[in-house]
Amino acid sequence: MAENTPQNLDFDTKILSKFIYALNISRQHCLAYPAGHPQIQKSAEQLISLLRQLLEFRDALTLGITRRSLLVHGSALDQRNAVYRKLANELFNLGLAGLTFRRGLEHDELLRFQELSVQRPEDLAERGGLVEICRDLDLPHLNLTFIDYNSFSVTDEDEIGSSDALLEEEKSESLWDRFVSGLIAGDLSPDGDLKRNATVDPALVAEYLSRRREGADQEEVLASYEQTITSFLQELDLEGRSQSYRTEALGKLGSFVDGLSPELRRQFLSSTFNTLGAQNELAEEVLTHLSSDALFSALEDVNEKRLTIPPTIMNLLGKLSQHTSKETEQVGEAISSAELGEHLRSLFREDDPDRFIPGTYQHLLHSIVSMDDIPPLEGRAVEELRAEISAEPVDSQVCNVVIDLLGNEEGSEQDREELRQILLELLRYFLETGQFDYLVGLQRGPNRSAKCNGSTDLTKLLADNSFLEEILAAMSIWGKDKFAAITELIRKIGTPFIEPLINRMAVEKRMSLRRYYLDRLEEMGDAIREPVMLHLRDSRWYVVRNLVALLRRLNDPVTLHGIRSLINHPHPKVRVEVFKTLRQFNDPQANLYLARELDSGDRDRQWQAIRQLDGSFNPELFDSLLRLLEIKDQSADGFALKTAVVDALEPFGNPAALPVLERVLQTRSLLHGGRWLRLKQHIILSLRSYPHKEVGEILELLAAGGGDLGEQADALLKTLQRRTS
Repeated sequence: MAENTPQNLDFDTKILSKFIYALNISRQHCLAYPAGHPQIQKSAEQLISLLRQLLEFRDALTLGITRRSLLVHGSALDQRNAVYRKLANELFNLGLAGLTFRRGLEHDELLRFQELSVQRPEDLAERGGLVEICRDLDLPHLNLTFIDYNSFSVTDEDEIGSSDALLEEEKSESLWDRFVSGLIAGDLSPDGDLKRNATVDPALVAEYLSRRREGADQEEVLASYEQTITSFLQELDLEGRSQSYRTEALGKLGSFVDGLSPELRRQFLSSTFNTLGAQNELAEEVLTHLSSDALFSALEDVNEKRLTIPPTIMNLLGKLSQHTSKETEQVGEAISSAELGEHLRSLFREDDPDRFIPGTYQHLLHSIVSMDDIPPLEGRAVEELRAEISAEPVDSQVCNVVIDLLGNEEGSEQDREELRQILLELLRYFLETGQFDYLVGLQRGPNRSAKCNGSTDLTKLLADNSFLEEILAAMSIWGKDKFAAITELIRKIGTPFIEPLINRMAVEKRMSLRRYYLDRLEEMGDAIREPVMLHLRDSRWYVVRNLVALLRRLNDPVTLHGIRSLINHPHPKVRVEVFKTLRQFNDPQANLYLARELDSGDRDRQWQAIRQLDGSFNPELFDSLLRLLEIKDQSADGFALKTAVVDALEPFGNPAALPVLERVLQTRSLLHGGRWLRLKQHIILSLRSYPHKEVGEILELLAAGGGDLGEQADALLKTLQRRTS
């Protein structure tokens, strides 16, 4: 998960994250497949398996639910994770404040809840709401905590005054009251007998307006309606409104429309449809709260050219026609489904089945419907068909259809935008369910199959920065078993991944993943040069260090102009990477940098510089090393540094170093005698690399002095003499 994942949990947070993903996948499968489908069973079993791992050392797991996040032990999980946000919002809209999973939960019980929880809130409300329905379900291992709107209210204010602490029910009534007041205030005869501040029955308001609007100027009436309706819908669609709030307000609106006279209803719907023309989601929600009688009247008015509505609303009316015809069978005096069907056929001529279905096929359909009992399908062909259907999930086929539709040049830009949004949701679904192999198959680069006509739109959606960030975030969720597919996907999409990879590398705590991101960036070659160099001014030293190392791996001298400016970076690890890069290109500033570090007087910087020496002779470095030998530091670290300097000087074999070495050998000190002895012994051993004639006098003098150093000097002198003889 992310860095704000609770750290005090006594179970594996990685398994917890996989569990939440699996919960979301299970819900998606319940939506996409019919009940009892093997895919639903499979996802439920996977979810139960993860739950058992989580509950190995505990009895229950409780997920707290807010509109935008999930909570465990009072801490919010990664709020940047799109899957967490989506699941939290869906559960919140069901009125859930908490969901507890208890040990012993099996997939049958889980599916009873899942299949219920994916239903539309409006449908649940018609059955008494989720609270009432769950009371009748056998859910012993699932505890649901519902939001109590009578106990609190939500506000954006820092402080809540008594006048602001309104219950959700009161706010709904308040909006309805303001709507009614707006209608009355716009009336041409405002001296009616209706009290504006009272909460009134929608039918009563409709009756009042139907009576008062007779004979009014039509243009003025429509202008008044549109202003009031616009205000009502804008407030209804404010972010933060709960589903129960919207449902109640729209329910009153539907009852109000039913009570209007035919002419007034036509005027009102005309204003409403004009207001909703560009708001598909809200428009559909409003239309679903209108009765079948109101929808039928609207269709009839459109058919007879008494009412003009935007094309978007017309499409929505077509979608709702099937649901409307079902409702009419349950309403006593409402229109019949046959009547409604006749009007719909006059509007949607392409829906006439006789024009498209051959007569023989219609006869076969009628014979099947008339059977009392349809025999089960058996045989090898059926088994092969089942296997084929299981291997080709519905969602992938829908995705292919959407891509083909996007490739069709016909249709409005609005229709194409709707298709793009559908495709984006499908892509996110594949991402959430870990179907990276399928995403790789979609993204085939320039050689994509010709049948994928919507390749341009698909490429743009796959290259969306937020979508790429989600792909990289999924790596920490799915683990190494998905790395191969994700790697292939990164290679297919290519350069759009550069910025997301840099950003992810900057915040990733695991070294293995940081190296993975750097490897993927290196594979992109010269394309990363400019984007990476733009990040060299990052305030985080470790980010700069990694980027300098990455640029060095490109072996591109063009990058030197940006890297040289970092030679004085305040962090030593960045300076080391800069030096390595300069030395790789034999840049003169590399040795100047080392000489400056050796003379800095900072022991850490001096050690870092000595470690970077490669044995090549350089006059500037030579003088700096000799100066280190003569520093007056008799600490253990000081002697260790001098010993390292002796080792660094030895490969040079430069006789110019002998005077300094001889002075060290002749030094007398009563303090730290042991340290001086070891340093001198090290110097004597290094003299074997210097010209024999120049070191002969030094060794003879030491040998004459006797002691341990004299014996070592005499032995080396004899060795050198044998070599020259």
